[in-house]
Amino acid sequence: MSLKQKNIALVIGLLIVFFICYKIPIKQTLNAKKQYKELKLEQQLFANVAQQLVSLKAEQVYLDSILTKNQFATDKSFQSNLLYAITAFANKNKLTVVSFEEPHYFKKGDATLTTFSFSVRGGFNNSLKLLHELEQLKKLGKIQSIDFEKKKNYRTNKNYLETSFLLQRMEN
Repeated sequence: MSLKQKNIALVIGLLIVFFICYKIPIKQTLNAKKQYKELKLEQQLFANVAQQLVSLKAEQVYLDSILTKNQFATDKSFQSNLLYAITAFANKNKLTVVSFEEPHYFKKGDATLTTFSFSVRGGFNNSLKLLHELEQLKKLGKIQSIDFEKKKNYRTNKNYLETSFLLQRMEN
């Protein structure tokens, strides 16, 4: 064997040794380091769990106080709360609830779009106040459509305004 062949064999041998050294201990060390970083990150997340729990409980108390302030029961359905809000407002503002129909549900993926249809009878300004109360103040949903219809009661020969609402709410 010549000196050139011996050098080539030595270089190839060293490359094989380096490859074996990398394959066995160095790769395991790098994997262990990666796993250590992942576990350290999980430990940091779990260290904050107590703080997050306290903040979530405080947020729940705050949200329950908002619901209580707006006179919503947390154990009732949304439909009952909506009907209660409409009726309470109607009693205060000379409106009459004419109809409150069953909601229409539209499901797309994991989201559900619920549309509530109801009608009230009374003055134009009071109907607009109801619209503002439901959509802006109590944030019960989005008023998708509002229809004002002037009707006549032929027995009393008087005109009245009937307002129909479509309120939509997105639920996940």
